[in-house]
Amino acid sequence: MCAPKSNSHRAWKGLFLTAETFALLGCLYALTWIVSYRYYSRHGIFWSSQHISVRLIAFCEHWLPPMLWSFIAALLILLIVSPFFIRSSLRPVAVKAWVIGVVALACVGYILFTL
Repeated sequence: MCAPKSNSHRAWKGLFLTAETFALLGCLYALTWIVSYRYYSRHGIFWSSQHISVRLIAFCEHWLPPMLWSFIAALLILLIVSPFFIRSSLRPVAVKAWVIGVVALACVGYILFTL
């Protein structure tokens, strides 16, 4: 039988899972805003219309500061904290967290260079 995991093991695993979720949601959030804004600007949609692209842009702009800060915190956890756990029993979780952090950072790079 397997030995039960300690509370700290579960806490770190939960922290990495939460950070991964925020990082992936941040990428989805940014991509949603970019696609909506490009559609809005290319088709000459009026801001006063109730078009879905206008609604998505308004939603994304309203929640931009909290999403930005949570995304930055998630990236810091994924890229800086997770490598410290490579030599522990959390190795698979730490490697997955680091890879997701790198992918999220690449997503940010892609978004910044395509604007």
